[in-house]
Parts: sequence; C-alpha cells; structure tokens
Amino acid sequence: MCHKGLEASWSIEIDQLTKYYGKHIGVKDLSMSVRTGDFYGFIGPNGAGKTTAIKTLVNLLIPTSGEVRILGANTAKHLDKIKDRIGFMPSEVNLYEDLTVEGLLQMNRSYYKKRGGQVKQDQMKAYEKKVIDCLEIDVTKRFKALSLGNRKKVGFLMSIAHEPEVLILDEPTSGLDPLIQDELMKLLSERHQAGTTILLSSHTLSEVENNCITVGLIKEGRMIMQDDISRLKRMNLKHVEVYIDPAELQSLLNWANRIGAVQSEPARSSGASKVVLFKTAAAITDVMQTLSQVATRDVNIFDPTLEDLFMHYYQQKEVK
Repeated sequence: MCHKGLEASWSIEIDQLTKYYGKHIGVKDLSMSVRTGDFYGFIGPNGAGKTTAIKTLVNLLIPTSGEVRILGANTAKHLDKIKDRIGFMPSEVNLYEDLTVEGLLQMNRSYYKKRGGQVKQDQMKAYEKKVIDCLEIDVTKRFKALSLGNRKKVGFLMSIAHEPEVLILDEPTSGLDPLIQDELMKLLSERHQAGTTILLSSHTLSEVENNCITVGLIKEGRMIMQDDISRLKRMNLKHVEVYIDPAELQSLLNWANRIGAVQSEPARSSGASKVVLFKTAAAITDVMQTLSQVATRDVNIFDPTLEDLFMHYYQQKEVK
C-alpha cells in the first residue's frame, strides 16, 4: 500500500511496469501517474502497449516486474478492497451470451448490494435509465443478439452504472456511430464534473483533445511523454502557411532550411501564388524576422492539433 494521504494526489500509478508475453514485450519500464479528478487520454498506435497496461491495472494480467496502484492499493494484491470503487470497460466486451441486457444489469447491481444496500440499488437503477435513454439501449435483447456497437454500449453502461470513483475505458467509442459517440462522451464529461477520475484509451485524437485534460503518448511499450494538453499546445511547435510568388519558391525553401522548418505537404497553387505549409519549433519572433527577408505575399501562423503534436513527438523519437 502507498503512504497515507497519497490517494488524494494520485488515483492511478504505474511504476516501472514491464510485461512480457514469452519473448515478446508488451510494455517496458512504463511509468505514468493520473491525478485524482483528472481526465487522462492514453494514446498510441496499435500494439503500443495501451491494452497491456490497462489489463495489468485491473489485474487481468500479472506484471513481469514493476507495480500498479489504484486509489493507493496495489491491484495485484489488494484489488478486492477497492473493486467497488472502480469501473472498467475492455476494448472487447464479452458477457454472458444467453442473458438479456436487463439480466446482465441485475447481475451487475447484485455485486454492490452488500456494500450499499437498497439505496445503492435504487441509485444504480436511476442512473442506468439515464444511460439507457442516452445511448438507445434495448434491454430486452439477449447479449448474443447484439451487434458489436450495442455490445460496447452495454459494456460502457455496466462500467459506469455504480458511478465509480475511478473509471478506466479501453477504446469505448470504437464501433459506435458518431451521434452515440457524442452522447457517450457527454456522459463521461458529466462523470468527470462529478469528480470521477477517468483514464481513456482512444485512437481518436480529436476525442482526446476535446475532452481530456492530460495526455500520455506510448510507443513500443514505452511512455514517450505525458503532459497537460493545454501546455502541449502552448509549445513552440507551430504551423506556418506562406503565400509567395512562384519565382520566390526557392528563396522560401532556403529560409526553411536555415530556420529548421519542415515542409508539411507539397506546395499548392492559389490564384497567382504558391502556398507552402511548414511546421517549426522556432520562436515566432525568429520566424517573422527571417521571413521578412523573403518576398512573401501573406503569412498565417496557427497552433497544431493534438494529432500534429503526436506525430511530431513520434518522428522525434524515430530520428533519435
């Protein structure tokens, strides 16, 4: 167990986690922390180690080395003490095939009967109805008759129905239509506003950018970086869009080489001008000062998206 009082600072901690599958590595010396009350976006490509880390967190996998903690408890040893305070949704939802959705919900509620009694049961029923209405869930159908998307909805409902303190979701919106995705994210936002700590694994970077506070980037089982999204977007990385006379294109490319700007896409025509898009980590003052030496027609400078930052970090690591 962690030191007393630590729970108030960190709801989720992964400390130098390594997990091997035989000779193949899932994660290597992975460390990350999720503040209490945070909405944390956990992103990376397929095979990066996100699901391995999440399954280890909830004790579905045993670490090769390292330690994971939720609410101060080492989940490999003490998950039973905090299980009713956690919600978990796996990327693939597999439940009892012959039960109806209502039957699954009744079973789910029964897990919390001893801890919360009838009051908890009534609270869960009320919240279930809200989620069922929002996500358009048919509770009369047997689980085996549900489509992939509807199975995801039921998995989400069961993970959140008891209004947990910590909610861990692995690709919850994949396979859902856009309108239902939006409703699901609204429900998550409400839970976050109510104080739930959320760890969200997602491939949809716009989803993370629009909803999360903190983001962690993982690649090949290692954490590349983790930081507040707002701070990441205030970094020096900028997009510079330059309109120029086609005859001055080589001068512009020489400028880019001097300042370390990288052309993001092929030049395109716009009327009598060529338009070239660059990305650069140079200071804005340096960009403008050096660009003044090139006969530009117009310049636009704008902030990157999370996807731009994501690719920038990955490319940096690949170069190293």
